Amino acid sequence: MKIALIYPPFGSLDGPYISIPVLGAYLRSRDIGVDVLDANIELFSRLLNPDNMTKALEFAVNRFTCLNSSSELSFIEAYEYIRLVMALRTVDVRGRGRSGTNISEIIENAKNAVRISCAAYYPEIIEYIESYRILNYINKYRKFSSQQILSALEDNSGLLPRVLDPIVREFIKDRELSLVGISATFPDQIHAAFRCAKVIKELCPNTHVVLGGAFVSCHMRNITNTGIFKYVDSLIVDEGEVPLEMLALELQKSQPDLGTDLGPDLDNIPNLIYCKDNKIVINHKTAAPPLETLPPPAYELLPLDKYILSGSKMPILLRLSRGCYWSRCSFCRTKLSFIHGHNQPPADYLLRQIIAVKEKTGSAIINFTDDSASLDVLEALSQRIIEENIALRWSVNVRFDKRFTIERALLFRRAGCFSVFIGLESYNDRILRLMKKGTSTALIDEVLSNLAWAGLGVILYMIVGFPTETEEEAIAGFEKVKTLYTEGKITHFRYHSFNIAPYSDIYDNPGHYHIDKMIKHDGEDLDPPISDFQCAGMSREQAAALEIAFNNFIKPEKTTEKTHDANTLLINNMVYNINYNAVELADDIKVETARITPGMPFYEWLETTTKTYKQGGN
Repeated sequence: MKIALIYPPFGSLDGPYISIPVLGAYLRSRDIGVDVLDANIELFSRLLNPDNMTKALEFAVNRFTCLNSSSELSFIEAYEYIRLVMALRTVDVRGRGRSGTNISEIIENAKNAVRISCAAYYPEIIEYIESYRILNYINKYRKFSSQQILSALEDNSGLLPRVLDPIVREFIKDRELSLVGISATFPDQIHAAFRCAKVIKELCPNTHVVLGGAFVSCHMRNITNTGIFKYVDSLIVDEGEVPLEMLALELQKSQPDLGTDLGPDLDNIPNLIYCKDNKIVINHKTAAPPLETLPPPAYELLPLDKYILSGSKMPILLRLSRGCYWSRCSFCRTKLSFIHGHNQPPADYLLRQIIAVKEKTGSAIINFTDDSASLDVLEALSQRIIEENIALRWSVNVRFDKRFTIERALLFRRAGCFSVFIGLESYNDRILRLMKKGTSTALIDEVLSNLAWAGLGVILYMIVGFPTETEEEAIAGFEKVKTLYTEGKITHFRYHSFNIAPYSDIYDNPGHYHIDKMIKHDGEDLDPPISDFQCAGMSREQAAALEIAFNNFIKPEKTTEKTHDANTLLINNMVYNINYNAVELADDIKVETARITPGMPFYEWLETTTKTYKQGGN
């Protein structure tokens, strides 16, 4: 039996995401054949191919000319205008976006090339986030509403029907598949995932479509809308290896050519959610197989030459463990098994995984994806890497831990570690205690000093607006982080406004954190993160404004390349005057961005903001 696994847009472009290689390897080890489609990289490739870029550039120029000649712009038009000005200027300066035969010739200016490639679909937006090298997707439909997902599927206009649908059709064509699994990891992927499912059902109505991945596990385990099962036959929550194998075998047993016509019996397949007699059935759960019993991820199933950093430069994702060994943070989804169900294989097993993946991909760069890696295991693994003389560069997510000594930091550096990612979250002892981080500012200073001494890069994840945090506390913490950055003790940081995650201690016990009210928006039935709530401390608007202000401290490096006059564009040897003050317009839009109502989707804010702009100023 052969099945297909699909990774939908929108996600990382550096290399394949880990979910499909892990599932594919497991199924193949059980003698189940697998075909794979990374629709994320395929969509990116199609958008940025030379033919599409030529047509898209022509549209972008015409649209810019139209807006530029208008005497007044609405806010949504002004936002479009600024995107076009920035994209067209950079593409012209660097001579990118209109020539070349592969992604690598265009990616130097990917952010603006992507903007041009999908200009015709505005205000449907794809953004290439340079710092993470991922695609973000914005459309008019909410991500955490099952009814909005269904409404989007009835809308056959826009980017997904025109670009994604043909990709899926071409993949499915001429394949006789009993089962297709779609792995949706990030919220931005859910509309694309269901779009893939719709196309499959239209072409192959008897093919069983199952949807899994982190999004399903976090947001769809309490689904009540039976309408989604018109497009997917089932959902898998938590770890998918065993449920997917059992589902494949059950579908094989129930095939008509084997003499059965009763259809598959789904009742005994663990972690499965499906619709039976118009009622939703949630099956029993099963433990995930120990990691040390699993084969190395099968990255060779994917088109490794298509990714941005192909070959030896491609970062390969690998797990050191499953779950989180700390699993106590009050803001984390610690109630879910893929967080609290920690499983740690020995260092020798991990070494074999590294060697196998390195040989299959040709890459010697590994990003360990653990929520927080065990320092003891990292020490044992580092010693084995050094003993075996394996050339490797790796990064890892860790906690601030008193065991992170200078000696360990130096050992990790010798073994090839070049960067560590750490959730500092707050530089305030009171807030850290509320977060149940098990750390302190004194420990943070000690560990950062050790890492700096060892010469390791450090990227910090920060939270602003935690319940009861005051504006003064947040600013004082930021001043410390800013000092760490300017002194070279950390290489990067990123702030995020605090949201309340379902299945966390804060969600279950809001009163303990002085939260008076959590505001859930109508129709958002898919366990959304709560961004609009009332609590002691700063307001949600203050938190959003501080997030922008703190992140704006790190400015992009100035380019030494030639740039055009601020008032003109040179495109195809033609000079276009910029009739609006683009700098002032962009600055004003940034101010408006900070005023987004908490919980309001970006698209709705874009359409409902009533501000207008005139040539020469208001």
